[in-house]
Amino acid sequence: NKTKKGSQVFDDDDNEDEDEDHGDVDVDGDGDEEEDRKQATCNIIEEDQHLAIHKSMFLKHMSLALDNMISEHPDVEVRAMEGLNGVDYLTPGTLTNHVSYVFGPVIDALKKAGYKEGVNLDAMPYDWRLPPSELERRDGYFSGIMRKVEELYETNGGIPVVLVCHSLGCKVGYYFLNFAHSIDENWCAKYV
Repeated sequence: NKTKKGSQVFDDDDNEDEDEDHGDVDVDGDGDEEEDRKQATCNIIEEDQHLAIHKSMFLKHMSLALDNMISEHPDVEVRAMEGLNGVDYLTPGTLTNHVSYVFGPVIDALKKAGYKEGVNLDAMPYDWRLPPSELERRDGYFSGIMRKVEELYETNGGIPVVLVCHSLGCKVGYYFLNFAHSIDENWCAKYV
């Protein structure tokens, strides 16, 4: 005679032999519930340690050396993905595109309007962890943008290139224009 009130079950039956004990579960059928509980606890601890190791590895790869905040840790090299794939979605996929887009919808709209990847549509993702001066020193990043812009300009019959920036990339874009101007005062007027 069990009655239920809310989420609690009350047993007004005094017959303990018929009451079920759901506290011990024999997972592997060997009759040793205590050993099964210990094994389950060990499995949880191992999963937590595994997750902690992955978090630690991620942090190691994403952080910079504390002594100068511009160098990567020894045996670690992280670089931005190249081209449009580096700026479209954070986690590409049918179920994730709508929640992780960066430039994905803009790229799709430009392609529908007739732009072609590598012909008149491209991207120059960067390592957001670094200051602009270090991007050029380490990767030749701004020199690379100048070459890419010149290539797009030539491929498209001398049509100046339109730069589209986003978020912190706007600051990087501004730095780039100043960098290009410092190399050649007429470069921006011709190519951008």
